[in-house]
Amino acid sequence: MTNLNLSDLSDMDKVRKTLRNPLGEVYFTGHPDANNGLLYARCVGVELTSDELIAAGTLTLELLRQYQLQCLLFDLSCYLGGWEGAYEWQKQVWIPSIQELGLKRNAIVMSSNFFGQLSAEHSLTMEGMHTEQLKSRLFINRKEALEWLNGCCRICKKVVGF
Repeated sequence: MTNLNLSDLSDMDKVRKTLRNPLGEVYFTGHPDANNGLLYARCVGVELTSDELIAAGTLTLELLRQYQLQCLLFDLSCYLGGWEGAYEWQKQVWIPSIQELGLKRNAIVMSSNFFGQLSAEHSLTMEGMHTEQLKSRLFINRKEALEWLNGCCRICKKVVGF
């Protein structure tokens, strides 16, 4: 078995899907790891528009579906802003879709930004984010998120260097 470090998350399968804003800056990256059952998704930037947030969520759903992944690590630690503009989309599209796809665990690494934390907390209180099948939880850092994901995805069992 290969030992991995936290830094190896950025190299998963060398597959990267990105979204760029009108200035050409990457604001979303998705790293599907089909071998280990994990999608590492990351948003960066300041105050994304509702269209950008929905595009990131839509690409996340596409990657989960395409690679048949059941574990999601959504890293918002480098995103400064909330996502109030996407709440209705989250209720109408995101939650039913992740349930339909059979997502088992949804770990969200929060931003240190107060508004981002409020948005994350609000999102997790929405109906359907906690079911018998789906467990969702907020974290302060990736290490804690990976520890919690342990058992859901195979890569989490192999990550060392905590």
